[in-house]
Amino acid sequence: MARSAPLLVASWCVVTLLAGFVDAAGLWVLNGIVTAITTWTKSGQAAGVYPWLAGLVATFVGEQLIQTFLPYLRERVRIASGYALQSTALKQMGQLSVEAFEHDQTHDLISRVAAGADRRGPELIGDLLDALMLLPTLIVSTVALGYVALWLPVIVIAGQLMLMVYAERAGRVTRKFEVDFTAQQRLANYYADVLTTRTFAPELRLWRLRDEILNRWDRTISVFLDNKLRTSLSNVKGGFGAALGFALLAPGALIGVALLGATALPGIAAVVLISLRNVTAGIYQVQNALMRFAKNVGFANDVRLLLNGMETQARKHDDVAAISSTATAPNAREAGAISFPRPIRSALSLRNITYRYPGAERDSLSNINLEIKPGEIIAVVGPNGAGKTTLASLLVGLRRPTSGVCTIDGIDLAKLSPEDIYQNCAAVFQQPNRYPSSIGDNICLGEPRTLTSTSAAMDTVGLNHRAFGADDLLSPEFGGIDISGGEWQRISIARALVRQNAQIIIFDEPTAALDPLAELELFSQFTELTRGRTTILISHRLGPTRLADRIVVLDGGRVVEQGSPAELRKSGGLFTSMYEAQAGWYR
Repeated sequence: MARSAPLLVASWCVVTLLAGFVDAAGLWVLNGIVTAITTWTKSGQAAGVYPWLAGLVATFVGEQLIQTFLPYLRERVRIASGYALQSTALKQMGQLSVEAFEHDQTHDLISRVAAGADRRGPELIGDLLDALMLLPTLIVSTVALGYVALWLPVIVIAGQLMLMVYAERAGRVTRKFEVDFTAQQRLANYYADVLTTRTFAPELRLWRLRDEILNRWDRTISVFLDNKLRTSLSNVKGGFGAALGFALLAPGALIGVALLGATALPGIAAVVLISLRNVTAGIYQVQNALMRFAKNVGFANDVRLLLNGMETQARKHDDVAAISSTATAPNAREAGAISFPRPIRSALSLRNITYRYPGAERDSLSNINLEIKPGEIIAVVGPNGAGKTTLASLLVGLRRPTSGVCTIDGIDLAKLSPEDIYQNCAAVFQQPNRYPSSIGDNICLGEPRTLTSTSAAMDTVGLNHRAFGADDLLSPEFGGIDISGGEWQRISIARALVRQNAQIIIFDEPTAALDPLAELELFSQFTELTRGRTTILISHRLGPTRLADRIVVLDGGRVVEQGSPAELRKSGGLFTSMYEAQAGWYR
């Protein structure tokens, strides 16, 4: 955080420490002015009072200026460092592997970091500085008590240490609650989103689910809040004895000194009384600052875990097994001189590939051996859950096999940087993301946008004939227009087509939301559109598979058939059964 705004943080530290010394100087001035006034009363000479009055005014003005300026400095640091931390954290979150998002611990970690990124970092330094700001005053005040009796500071210091130990423990308890109940809070936030966002609105109303979801939110948030209150009550109980003991200890000790007949000069007496007030008030401020600091140290650990590489945990039955998950795959420099082949000359190969999802009890893919030639169109078909999308994810580096190796021209994909792989791949997913931007920006997202490329892509997928243009803003939530699911699907297809560098392209149910005529229009151009690119077509509609050079049939995570469309239609195997069953609906 200090690196993001070094001058501001340094200024904050200097001004905070200056505030502490000004407060401590106030005790010295108080001693002088009380003594001077006492002398004036006895001798009638007022000249000795004026310098101390000037000192009193100076400390008062200094204190007010510092206390006025400190909130501004704190806010400047909060904004500068909060933005830097948010930016860094979001960048790192964007580099997490796909597998990382299949662990609830990853979502918990992201939730805690995201929730505190704009304030927890500055609070961490602020709490430490608040404690340091009070330190000079506490030291001077404690020493001042020694003017009455040397053993009095010892008692006060012991009480201070007792409260500090409590504060550190309370901070750890609060931090533990935050970690243990992050998932509960996320679930409550999810139910709140269901009740308040456009995506869920139609189904929520049609199925009259509002009361049910509201009840679930109520039960979830109640558990969270009950445990939060229980944690707070535990901290209060734990600190009550220490706080009461300290509140009675210091004044009691001072009363004991008085009963023993100790005396002090008026100035010293005033300083001692003010010191006692400073100690009792200041130690509670330090205690609260240390409590927040101990809690925020946990946030710093979360950030460190996210930024330096994380380990997520997968729960299987009642056991918790640590699964090492690379937060970010190696970048291009770490990957050495190896780069993605351009063009692909040999093949994209899968050798003895097995893949099991985190926490799953069986493999999604088992012993897959497949070789895809450059420019070849491969159709991947099979029943639901056969592993088709999982296979496609492995081919474009979104997932890494549990065992086996995936290579491109003999190079293990694991040795290439993810960014290098992604630059050479494109995909049309079953449920493409919808971005609140213009149609043209949605199409050219991540690619240079030109009028020619945007118009050509829109024309290819039939969007130029619609009642909207490339600059029309989408998403009613942000003041844009609404379009149909089929039109969003067209935008997704156009997005894949404008990616000129893509040597491998995945079409995962690309026409699921299109009407039959639009689907026919697209597939009539399919061979031309994918010319020169290695293409993987995943489809439950088997008609378009005739465009493929080869069909791979998956069942139960295994390759059960592969061959040309003509060969498989006559094979009498699973593909024939599926093809005949589907064709029967059209006879």
